Amino acid sequence: MRLDRMSGSRASPDAPPDRARELDRLARAMVADGSCSAVALSVADGAFAVGPFRAGRRRLADPAPVAAGDRFDLASLTKPFMAELARLLDGAGELSLDLPVGEVWEGADPRLADRSLRALLEHRAGFQAWAPLSLCAEGPTRVAELLLGGRLLGAPEGRYSDLDFILWGLTAERALGRPLARLVAERLEPAIGHPLLSGDHVVECGLDNRREVELAAEGGRDLPRAPAPAPGEPQDGNARFLGGIGGHAGLFASAVAVTALARRVVERGRGGPPGEEGGYALGWARPSTWRGGGAGIPAGGLGHLGFTGGSVWVDPGRGRIAVLLAHRASVERGIDRWRQRFHRLAFAGPTPSPDPAW
Repeated sequence: MRLDRMSGSRASPDAPPDRARELDRLARAMVADGSCSAVALSVADGAFAVGPFRAGRRRLADPAPVAAGDRFDLASLTKPFMAELARLLDGAGELSLDLPVGEVWEGADPRLADRSLRALLEHRAGFQAWAPLSLCAEGPTRVAELLLGGRLLGAPEGRYSDLDFILWGLTAERALGRPLARLVAERLEPAIGHPLLSGDHVVECGLDNRREVELAAEGGRDLPRAPAPAPGEPQDGNARFLGGIGGHAGLFASAVAVTALARRVVERGRGGPPGEEGGYALGWARPSTWRGGGAGIPAGGLGHLGFTGGSVWVDPGRGRIAVLLAHRASVERGIDRWRQRFHRLAFAGPTPSPDPAW
C-alpha cells in the first residue's frame, strides 16, 4: 500500500485507474450540476482503496476548495457513530445495551420503561419519526421529560425515528453523569482515530431549516424560519436546541473518519446480524429502507443516509466500504440519482483478494 499524497488516503497499487477517474469525475459533476455545494467520496476494502475525491468550496463565499481532511455535517450519519459509542460503553461495562429505560428514568411511560437501550438504537421504541423539540419542550432540560411522557409514542415498532436516538443520548448522559460531547471525546474519538465534533476544518452547509418548517406545519405547528447554520454549527434544528449534539445528529467528520467507522463494522464480523429484511441493525439500515431505492448496493448491505447529503454503505460479504459526504445545495435538488451512480461505481467489480496490510 502507498499513501496517496494528493488525497491523504491509502491507495492500492491495483486500484483500477478507470474507476478512480470516474469517481473523481462524479464528485466534480455533483457540484457542477448545482446539486451539491461540496462533495467528498471514497471507496475501500481489503485490496482496493481510492479517495477521498472532493469538489466544491469549504466556504460558500470563499474560493478555497474542499481539502481531503475537511469535515462535513453528518446529520443522521451521526446515528451509526452513536451506535458504535453504545457498543463501546456496553463492552466496557459502563452502560449495558440490555438495560431497560425504566431503570434509568423513573416514571417513564410503561410503553418505554421495559424497552432496552438496544431497542432505542434499533428503532423499536414506537416513537413518531420527528418532532420540533423547541416547540414541544419548554427547554433543552425538559426534552427527556417530553420523550418519557409518551406523548410522542404510538408509531409502529421498527419505524425510523430521530427520537429513539435522542433518548438514548440523554439516557447515556444521565446514567454516566457526563455530557454526550464528552463521551464522544473520551470513548468514540480515540476508537475511530479522528475528530468528530465541530471546530476547525469544517465545510460550510448552506441548507436552512425549510424542511423542518414544512414538517412542523404538517403536524399543525408553526416553526419559525431560520437561516443556514454557521460553519461548525449543525444544520439539524433539534441538535442545535440540545446544545449542538444529540444522539441523532450533530457530529462532523471527514470521509476518512466515516470509513474508519465502517471498517470497525467489517472487522466485527461482517456487520453482525442486521435483523429482518427491511429492518434496522444497531445504528445501521438495509438498502430496502432507503425510499430512493437501494440501486447499486449489494443484497445484505448495511448503511445509512444523512439529510445534508451524505451516505455510507458496506458490503459485508467482501468488506467494501463506500462513503459519500456531501452538502446539498437545496432541499429541492434531490441527490438520490447521484448516490445511485456512486454506489454502482463503488460496488462494481469482482471481489478482490484480502490484503493483510490494509
